[in-house]
Amino acid sequence: LKNAEQDWLKTNLARFSRMLQGERDLATVSRMIISELAPLVNAQYGLFYVTNRDEEESYLELAASYAAEGKAAIRQRVDFREGLIGQSAADKRAI
Repeated sequence: LKNAEQDWLKTNLARFSRMLQGERDLATVSRMIISELAPLVNAQYGLFYVTNRDEEESYLELAASYAAEGKAAIRQRVDFREGLIGQSAADKRAI
């Protein structure tokens, strides 16, 4: 099973690399990643945040979403250590 997982990972990393090759626009790259990654891992919903920094601190900013309804309810900005998303980012842990 370990070899199968490694093969799956290598295959999909190569696919993503080819797909993103030459793309420079962060918004486009974010949309491409979430729209391919969510179905790949059987996610029904996905948010893609990027780290930004203002004069005082770092924060997460929504870059793209997958199957998100009610965009007004989705947090566009999340401070580090704020809620589950912000805390996992501060701890550098996946959720």
